[in-house]
Amino acid sequence: FPVTIDAKGWIGSIIIGKYDSQNNLIEVGNVTGIKDHEREDMTLNPDNYIGQVIKIKAMEKTEDDKYRHANYKGLHGDKNAFECKIEY
Repeated sequence: FPVTIDAKGWIGSIIIGKYDSQNNLIEVGNVTGIKDHEREDMTLNPDNYIGQVIKIKAMEKTEDDKYRHANYKGLHGDKNAFECKIEY
C-alpha cells in the first residue's frame, strides 16, 4: 500500500503491518529506501507485493510495536504473512 508517490508516479514509501491475536492487520509503520527498479515494479505490479513479507531495518521498535525510520531491505520469501504478529 503506497504512502507516497514520486515525480515519476512510482511508489516512494509503503505502509507495513502485522497481525494481532485476532488476525486483524494492524499498521506498524512505513518503509522507505526502496531501490528504483523495485519501486517501479511495485507500482506496475502491486498484486505481486501486497501480502508479502519484507525485510526491514529500523532505527527503533516502540513499546506499541511500531517501527520508526524503517528501511526496505528486500522480500522475505520464506515467511508467511501470518507469522508476522504484534507482540505486546
